[in-house]
Amino acid sequence: MNNNTIAKIWLFAAICFLIVGVGDKNTVFIILGCSYICIGCSKLSKKTKNKDDI
Repeated sequence: MNNNTIAKIWLFAAICFLIVGVGDKNTVFIILGCSYICIGCSKLSKKTKNKDDI
């Protein structure tokens, strides 16, 4: 899987955690959602190494 797909999965999980956290008023899920957003954004910003870059 490439970094773009992995980042989309992390961001989808973050949205799910945020929705559950806001719905249940559970701060743990809100914090997890925010941390997943940070992980997803860091995955998006990483460059994948190409075979041509060698």
